[in-house]
Amino acid sequence: MQAMSGGEFSHLLRACAPALQTLVDEKELQEAAPLFAEAIARDAKATLPAFVDQATLDSLPETARKAANEALLMFDFLSKRDDVNLAPAFTALLGPLDNAATALVNLRLGPLVPGLPADQRTWFEPFVQGQTARPADHYKRVAQNLRKTLLFQSGLMPLGLLRDCFDFALNDKAKIGGVFGSVKQAFLYTGSRKVLEEVTAVYDFRNKHIAHQESPVSDAKPAGLALGKWIRTLALLSAAVATASPNSSSQP
Repeated sequence: MQAMSGGEFSHLLRACAPALQTLVDEKELQEAAPLFAEAIARDAKATLPAFVDQATLDSLPETARKAANEALLMFDFLSKRDDVNLAPAFTALLGPLDNAATALVNLRLGPLVPGLPADQRTWFEPFVQGQTARPADHYKRVAQNLRKTLLFQSGLMPLGLLRDCFDFALNDKAKIGGVFGSVKQAFLYTGSRKVLEEVTAVYDFRNKHIAHQESPVSDAKPAGLALGKWIRTLALLSAAVATASPNSSSQP
């Protein structure tokens, strides 16, 4: 980025050409001069911004780590421009966050779905009665979104759905059975409140600044702090997915 002579994309391509060649020759470099290769790796880690640490990046699965590195590269590029909306730096993380949210919902609730279609219908359409924290339509929308997610892999707004699951399990006192009874069972565990707090912060920021852009993100400092939170939340969800996996040796 420092080698750029201007703000054009063509300039970025030319500036990145040497680094690209280094990546292509990385295996040969490691074999021929391992000490030099290690020095390059240390320099690369030293260039990380203050709002994210290498340990968090290293903890991410490969696909998520690539998305995080892409987001950091885009942020570094955009933050050096004047009066530029920094929202595009976050878009690389949208897919991995939604994928992690979907995976966590499936892993925690999937085994609890009834096997027979008639039982599934009753499970996904519980009777909502008495006083509830939200309107009855809210619970119906969440239940139908869970049905689409768990049965047909076509749910909407996965991160928002995950937030709704944690919020119901932790904060909602409504007496609703069916899928909501299973949500209480699946999402009420040690550490779940921390996940809810982080997911809610990312989801709210996404809706306000990224998806609808009601308020453009142009200040690099708060944007950087938010991007760091997104990456840490992605690491938190990735760890929760790994823990909830049937191949994991322990459950939270």
